[in-house]
Amino acid sequence: MRTGRQGFREGVIEVARVEATSQSEAAPQVLCEDLLWLAVCVPEDWTDAQIEDFANRAAPAGTSHGWVVHHAEGARVPCAERDGYVHVVLMV
Repeated sequence: MRTGRQGFREGVIEVARVEATSQSEAAPQVLCEDLLWLAVCVPEDWTDAQIEDFANRAAPAGTSHGWVVHHAEGARVPCAERDGYVHVVLMV
């Protein structure tokens, strides 16, 4: 379940807390989204292609190219709540 909308602030990604259930503890999650970007929490060993595939299935962008991983310094931020997971931003 997604809760609230958050955004970029001084190069830092603020994410909404996601309520985890026993089924979703080990599953990738959409953390928050906006018209032009999406933040996800995925296993740290996933490739960009796997991340994009998950994002485009979980929250279709509605564009011909869909979501694309945003490459920037610190693009993969370790998740503070789930070991082995990272937060990644995608853009249309």
